[in-house]
Amino acid sequence: VDKIICIFRLIQDKDRFEGFYKSSFSKRLLNNKSASDEAEKLLISKLKTECGCQYTQKLEVMMKDVALSGDFMKRLKALNYFKRFPIDLNVRILTTGNWPLDGNMTLCNLPKELADSSRILTDYYMQKHTGRILNWKLNMGQVDMRAHIGNQGKKYEITMTTYQACVAMLFNDREKISFEDINQITQIPS
Repeated sequence: VDKIICIFRLIQDKDRFEGFYKSSFSKRLLNNKSASDEAEKLLISKLKTECGCQYTQKLEVMMKDVALSGDFMKRLKALNYFKRFPIDLNVRILTTGNWPLDGNMTLCNLPKELADSSRILTDYYMQKHTGRILNWKLNMGQVDMRAHIGNQGKKYEITMTTYQACVAMLFNDREKISFEDINQITQIPS
């Protein structure tokens, strides 16, 4: 971390660095790809010492959002609301304006299992946090799906986007479907 700060001191356009760092930092946080939370916190602390609290404020909020989201999901799962669904939902609730994400809402028609569980999560969240607005960023989602493919039912675990999962789940009750039907059923934005 000290070597990174030495290099950081040599950078003239620190705002540009902040943009690149925030973008890669957000991807690491959202995809659980950070090598060490402690190292991330230490670097943010050192950046704060170098540039002041305004420079790292959004980064600190991002770390806090991920921690609060984890706590929220643990509390919700402890209530066993999702027991009847064949999915393990894990959602990140992010503070608007602090994350370098596309501002557009990207909705589609979710399969029943996903729609029901997201509705339960939304209802629970709104009970706990009245007056807030919860926007779903389906284009940022990731699904780990277990699939049985072929006549022998060979099992695979596939990581895909939420949109890809919406399409794949259409094949749970049919073998063939046209592109036009997929488009009409899912309403995935193009």
